[in-house]
Amino acid sequence: MCIKGRWSGWSRVPQGSVLGRVLFLVFINDLDQGIASNILKFADDTKIFKDVTDNIDCEALQRDLETTWSCGLRNGKWNFML
Repeated sequence: MCIKGRWSGWSRVPQGSVLGRVLFLVFINDLDQGIASNILKFADDTKIFKDVTDNIDCEALQRDLETTWSCGLRNGKWNFML
């Protein structure tokens, strides 16, 4: 975005606008599709978790994490911070 001749980064929607919040919710709304684990979404923070009591639970959680990772990267939706 250019303000008074100075570039301050690139933004698609002005920060703090109502439209920005609505578009963000639409953007992440399908995040939990195909996920068997629990998922918590608040603002721009997402947690995927599951009680792990055996290897089957561990593999299911790993599969959900990999599904989320690959779908997000394939669709260009987000960057991950681990």
